Amino acid sequence: IAIRGRSQLPAGANVRVEFDPRAVIRFRLVGYNQSGRDSAPEIGTGQSITALYEVRLRKDAGRAADVATVRVRYASPGDSRQTNDAEKSITMADISRSWSAASPRLKLAVLVADWAEMLRRSTFGESIDPRDLAAKAQQLSTDFEGEGAVDEFIALAKRTAMLLGARD
Repeated sequence: IAIRGRSQLPAGANVRVEFDPRAVIRFRLVGYNQSGRDSAPEIGTGQSITALYEVRLRKDAGRAADVATVRVRYASPGDSRQTNDAEKSITMADISRSWSAASPRLKLAVLVADWAEMLRRSTFGESIDPRDLAAKAQQLSTDFEGEGAVDEFIALAKRTAMLLGARD
């Protein structure tokens, strides 16, 4: 969410994502084990966050249906007692319907999250084929040419596939 006139949020900002049960059957925040704590973490000054959710959508939800609302609350600079709110709705039309239609950045985020789930032996990672993950990562290499962190991830995904594939 871009906050009008602000390039950064002040310290203490928090974010909430609320899913609409009319469009969403279930959801989970990938890589996060909720332990009864507040699900709206604070964001420090100058920080950015990326949250990746696995969402099961209702088949009967129309393209205009609201899937989720993202809300940001932050204190006004100079007056921490005054809070400001911003929100953005996400509709079915905002969601890529297939892997091939997804943006390269989303594909990368999904692959990194899947890789982490696989490495930590999460139940969510059990069905992930490390060779398939490595192949998909390699396909992204041209989209991220010269980005060292992405090159490193691709190399790690290939190495993981080699090591875990040997156990099959």
